[in-house]
Amino acid sequence: MSGGFTRWLGRAEPAGVSTDLRVLLLAGADDDPTTRAWRAVLDRTGTDHVVLRPDEERPLRAEDLLRDGDPDHGRYHAVIAGTDTSAFWSSAPVLLDYRRRFGVRQLAAFEFPRASAGLQEGGGRDTTGLTARVTAAGSGVFGYLRGEIPLSPGSYGYRATVIEPARFTTLVETDDGHPVVGVADDGEGLQDGLVLVNHDEWMLHGLLLARGLLTWVARGVHTGVDRHHLSCHVDDVLLGNATAREGQPAPIDRPAVVRMDPTDVDALRRWQSQRGFVLDLAYNGWGADPRDPLTRCLLDHAEDFRWINHTWSHLDLGRAAVPGTPGGTPPWLDTAALIEEIGANQRWAASVSLPASTTALVTGVHSGLDNPHLPQALQACGITAVAEDASLPGHGPTIGPATTVPRHPSNVYAHVSTWRDLLEDYNAQYAAQGIHAATVEDFLRAETAIVLRHVLTNDPAPLFAHQVNLAGERVLLTFLGHVLDVVSSHLADHASLVNASMDDVALELRRRQRWGAARQRGEARAVLRGDVVEIEVDHDVEVPLTAPPGTRPMAAPRRARFGEEYAGSRSGWVLVRTGKPLRLRVPGPGTA
Repeated sequence: MSGGFTRWLGRAEPAGVSTDLRVLLLAGADDDPTTRAWRAVLDRTGTDHVVLRPDEERPLRAEDLLRDGDPDHGRYHAVIAGTDTSAFWSSAPVLLDYRRRFGVRQLAAFEFPRASAGLQEGGGRDTTGLTARVTAAGSGVFGYLRGEIPLSPGSYGYRATVIEPARFTTLVETDDGHPVVGVADDGEGLQDGLVLVNHDEWMLHGLLLARGLLTWVARGVHTGVDRHHLSCHVDDVLLGNATAREGQPAPIDRPAVVRMDPTDVDALRRWQSQRGFVLDLAYNGWGADPRDPLTRCLLDHAEDFRWINHTWSHLDLGRAAVPGTPGGTPPWLDTAALIEEIGANQRWAASVSLPASTTALVTGVHSGLDNPHLPQALQACGITAVAEDASLPGHGPTIGPATTVPRHPSNVYAHVSTWRDLLEDYNAQYAAQGIHAATVEDFLRAETAIVLRHVLTNDPAPLFAHQVNLAGERVLLTFLGHVLDVVSSHLADHASLVNASMDDVALELRRRQRWGAARQRGEARAVLRGDVVEIEVDHDVEVPLTAPPGTRPMAAPRRARFGEEYAGSRSGWVLVRTGKPLRLRVPGPGTA
């Protein structure tokens, strides 16, 4: 794997020159879907980049590409061109000279198969339903992928044929042998990556290929970190859930309330062990009773789960209705009441030795996040991570001392424990939109596609469900199991899921916020000089960095490394301190 990987990375630039570690994204006058997709890739990974829109009236000039006019220092170490290539024709000579001078690759994110690349065009076509696969030559770039790559509905591509294999190398091809992604080499060291099928920011094939395409065009080195995240929170543990849809009476054929029992806990423990995936249980201590079989079972096996404070009694932390007070807007729940509702749950967990996070909080129904007294209560209770619903308008990156952690809802509803009830309510909800799930498989296919997009877009936000979904037919376990199966069918073991706790998700979000602010203000600078990456900052900040395996800090002990190996690269957050530039040596071609 590593030999093929470094073969395709090659040396970053000729000797004697240097470039900033930054990607140039060329866009037309209006962002086309492919350009928007690449903006999203660079944004979500934290990759430093600049978007330029050259045209005939204002083509690229040498000063746009050189730092401070220095002919030996370029502003960009990689170029990605969007779909509207006609807008870039007038800039081609300057860009070509720059790329030759600094050894810069260019990715044409959706390109017509041209003869100069060694291709013969066979006409455009709808590629919906076709499948693609990684070739032997492409395994060094896309080795994190497993199995077929389905081309998404609405995709369109070119049926090209390779007529000069010495000039064009196919990295990904359709099942009938036509290139989807390849590299055109002019024989003098200049390489262009060509993608011959369109994609937008949500098409599955684009999401699957994006990691490898970015790695290739950046020669394996860029700021930014990309992981495949998946976690799931289960709310209302120790309480019960009403089985009626909100605002409707309970169906006569359903129990009014469903609560887990010890057999559900045992089933969850077996499922977690088989799947290697841990759920986060958001608990309400008010529902516990030492004589209760569920309470005893959960406490006996508490170490098998992660635990999150869901407040003591699931109280609405927003406005408190005052009995006997007619009309008007109820007052906000005050600070003392908030502290008691949060703190009572913390105290109960400590009293029964529950290994719960003391710093993470999920409020009941995400209530109280706009309560002006909440920041003070969070401070008093030591809360540094608080959940919000990702499907609703956000409350900003922080609430007082706490990082807000968005959580994705799903159509595994908070009132169902059987597939019959779930499908019945799902079909009722979406009937007006013409969406219908006739079978469990229909539901799993539709909902898993949504979760897979989260996984493939470096999104650490957890899913959330409810304890009722672990009772009865345990629909949540079937759903999550299907998600894990589909993820595993696409991704190799070395690109596996990061199953992070809520506190770790909050840490990741804080790192991204700080890095994004530092990058926007120009307070961090990364430079590539030959095989050395140098990063300097104006104030201490953690920098996300991806580099080839074998990359090592130059000033550290010989065996020191940064980050971890993931999906064929070495990547992670590295702390860079003011006045102490970080220097790392990147292995050259042919090294591991």
